[in-house]
Amino acid sequence: RSIDPKSSRPIFGQVIFFYDEDKAYHSMSGTFEEDLRTILHELTHALAFTPDLFPFYIDPSSQKRLKDHYGIITINGVQNSYIDVKPLTQMLREYFGCPSLPGAILENEGAEGSRGSHFERRIFGYEIMTASIIEDARLSKFTLALLEGSGWYKADYSMSEPIHWGEGAGCEFVFGKCMKKEGVVIASFDDFCSPLTQRGCSPTGRFQGICGTRFIQTDPGLISSFNYWNNQTVVLDPFSDNCPYYGPIMELDCESQTHLPTNYFPGESYQEGSRCFTGSLTIGSSTIKRPTFCFQFECNPIGDKVYELTVKVGDERVRCRHEGQVKVPGYRGFLNCPDPSSYCRTSGEKFCPRGCMGTGDCVNKKCVCHPDWTGSDCSISLKELPYDPTHGGNDNWFITIAQVVLVLLLAGAIFFCLRELYKKRIREREPIPVNDQTIPVAQGKVITISGSSPI
Repeated sequence: RSIDPKSSRPIFGQVIFFYDEDKAYHSMSGTFEEDLRTILHELTHALAFTPDLFPFYIDPSSQKRLKDHYGIITINGVQNSYIDVKPLTQMLREYFGCPSLPGAILENEGAEGSRGSHFERRIFGYEIMTASIIEDARLSKFTLALLEGSGWYKADYSMSEPIHWGEGAGCEFVFGKCMKKEGVVIASFDDFCSPLTQRGCSPTGRFQGICGTRFIQTDPGLISSFNYWNNQTVVLDPFSDNCPYYGPIMELDCESQTHLPTNYFPGESYQEGSRCFTGSLTIGSSTIKRPTFCFQFECNPIGDKVYELTVKVGDERVRCRHEGQVKVPGYRGFLNCPDPSSYCRTSGEKFCPRGCMGTGDCVNKKCVCHPDWTGSDCSISLKELPYDPTHGGNDNWFITIAQVVLVLLLAGAIFFCLRELYKKRIREREPIPVNDQTIPVAQGKVITISGSSPI
């Protein structure tokens, strides 16, 4: 273990990259952003967030190792690990409104690489340090507080991203069950959903989503604590304690033009800043019926923490002054207005992704990139790669031309080799020379083609 002998801080970490040229340069709504979040996640493990390092956490004032700062707690009949460090524990108690919270509850499912080494998905939702990839994960103040709680780092919380999962929901959210039975099984909190397979909006509002699973499936090995429907029904997320939420549908990313839906609805907008809304809108004689849409919107403050929400549907601008259904001129059906003040402080909240990565400045909650940098979070270098932010996919024209040239060279080499082989066979068919005749012998040539791939 490579740690500093005085502070016990890790001084060496390794992340192995498997390079895929076809996917490496997609726009910020594609693979690039997913890979970036994965890198941040894995580096956080190397910095402090792993059970192997928990025993080495220190009190920064005394430089002595902490004691009794992690343990086991039973929640709903299932054992969970937890970690209790300053300032994380107090931050979580205030966030959830739960004074008895012992610390950050850690993941209770999965193999050794997941269990006990991530935040619990049911409690922390789309936080970046929950187990497995989740779309639009947020690097929140909780991850930064854990790093600071190790005693090895000082966190800049202005770089964190907002999170609202379970906020203010009390101890029942942490220690209770996500589902309850009131005639039928329904969600105990707004962060979860019912019925299963229903369409809705993902927790951050960026994606159109689906409740729990696309298809009803069962698992005979499901433990009783998570058997909410009493028939072994399971959701897709293996880390959510079987709690259903509106899981993002990757091809229905409101900020991406790469994968427009086949039943694209006139008036929708798939671009940076768009969010998911629900309703029953149709237009003209169209028979297409969809419960979710992607629209641009604006939040206009009209008082202290009071907002008016304006949603842009095609050329129409619809004002949402309160929660409920609203008609849209030129369309049949309704748009469902969320509560404007709640929406504008959660899903509709503007922020600078990943604090602009240190290569930009956050101005009015929007990243203003430094020279030679671009992207919604200023993470893409223009020096290293010609990049057009208005297009998805591979915009590296230099690599494309180089690939064409390489293919042509390879084809030419193959043609040359085949031609020499043909000549050799013709010579072998000629009569054997007699007397003093001589035949010139063609010297064989070995052609070596070498090339390198970008690293």
